[in-house]
Amino acid sequence: MAERWNGRFLLVASAVDGYAERTALMQGELLAGFARVLDAAAWEAGLARDSWRIRRSSGSELAVLPGTENEAEVVGRFVEKLATALTERNRTAAEAARVRLRVAVHSGQTIEGPHGFSGSGPVTAERLRDCPELVAALAAAPAADLAVIVADPVYQDTVAGQLTPLEPGDLREVKVRGSHAWFWLPGHALPEPPPAGPGPAGAGQERPKPPAGGGPSVSIVGNTINSTYFAVGDIHGAQG
Repeated sequence: MAERWNGRFLLVASAVDGYAERTALMQGELLAGFARVLDAAAWEAGLARDSWRIRRSSGSELAVLPGTENEAEVVGRFVEKLATALTERNRTAAEAARVRLRVAVHSGQTIEGPHGFSGSGPVTAERLRDCPELVAALAAAPAADLAVIVADPVYQDTVAGQLTPLEPGDLREVKVRGSHAWFWLPGHALPEPPPAGPGPAGAGQERPKPPAGGGPSVSIVGNTINSTYFAVGDIHGAQG
């Protein structure tokens, strides 16, 4: 029996954008393309994907990487090769068959159990991958095939540390549930953020009202995007 992992690990959470809206037949085609581009990117980046512990769900996967994988290579070279693999794969694909991905890179406490991964690491990685800002950025850039977000400690160690080809100006800071993160669209300019309200730091903005049935709201405070989650009878989120 393989040894179960318990500790702080690098995680890569990825998902096919718009997967749930596709037909069952098209979902199967997207899943095949999803696996192929991730495998190809890891191979081209010199990473040992066969050593990753991977949990797959509907149109998504969470990968826990061993300590032998280089964090900067994941953020830099792997993402670069993934963008290239998606471009090549989608060049001849019909619009409905395009594989467009959201990817999050995070490092955190991870516990491998008999039924999957637990701990703050997997929760945060998947929360970043599915945050409204990343979804909205990809939706606003129809020519892009990839949106990537990294947790702030990963950003500081790799991008800010000049260990990747990325420049800090290529990324935009965002707050997700009170935690700082940075996102970008490889090979594409980021869409303009929503306009700030009047006054300094958005002063005078009307407090957003929870939509019926709950849902996310995105606002600007200063130069940082904030994500606030509304639920019926309760409000969860980050006030930056």
